[in-house]
Amino acid sequence: MLKENSNTISKKFIIWSLSIVLIASLAINLFLIRENNAKIVDQQILLNKNEQIAKNLKTAKSEIKRFKGISVKLDEVVKDATKKLEEKEQKIRVLLGEKKLKEAENLRLINEIDSIKEKYLDVIDSLLIVREKNKTLNNTINLMSDKIDDLSTKLGYATRLDIENLTVKPLRSFANIEMQTGIAKRTLKIKICFDVMDNKATDPGMKDFYIRILTPEAEVLTDAEAPLIFMHPELKQQVVYSMAEKINYKNQKTNICAEWQGTKKYKPGLYIVEIFTKDNKLGTTTFSLR
Repeated sequence: MLKENSNTISKKFIIWSLSIVLIASLAINLFLIRENNAKIVDQQILLNKNEQIAKNLKTAKSEIKRFKGISVKLDEVVKDATKKLEEKEQKIRVLLGEKKLKEAENLRLINEIDSIKEKYLDVIDSLLIVREKNKTLNNTINLMSDKIDDLSTKLGYATRLDIENLTVKPLRSFANIEMQTGIAKRTLKIKICFDVMDNKATDPGMKDFYIRILTPEAEVLTDAEAPLIFMHPELKQQVVYSMAEKINYKNQKTNICAEWQGTKKYKPGLYIVEIFTKDNKLGTTTFSLR
């Protein structure tokens, strides 16, 4: 009887022991599986970050290089920026080779690449603006010459309105501050200003000024559901215009500024801005976006 009880206890002990070993084994295996999965997830995250670095670097180099060939000064900036990015690329390759790119290092490198790109885009933007101002000055001189010729050959010009100081500024926003830009992707709106000159011979009162902004594809920018149209004083037909400004003219020099904030994205190329009244075309200028 004692022997049977002893055998029963021994069997139960063995079963409990095996159960404990099995449970422990399962727990260890589960822990190892979770650890392995965690490592796989971490490796995938790191791989995604590495791919993000490569993508940012490629984008930065591409955006900088597209300004090459515009002018000697811009070429120098592009060359310098490309050199800086290539130095950063070489450092990244070394870190990848040594497998030292961790999460914090990844984030820092992405920020550094973006910082280099924005720094040089700011320099390029400034050079484009200066270049555009010089071109605008030459256009103004040519327009003044044309205006003198026009006034000397036409009769009845004494009562017509004239404008001067026609300027166009593509604007971008940086830290809630508006800044001039020469890059299409950065442009948020276009500011157009001009002075209506004093003229004692014309009738005072409300005057409409029509503004047409023509894209590089010769399309008029318009953001209205139904196109805005007026009678072109030279073509003698209805044409589309972008926007209009109305002022109470008192025969005195008056400054007008209008802002085009259409929703269309701007494309690189040469834009033309024309100013009209119902009676005359008052001025034309151009600006370029890269």
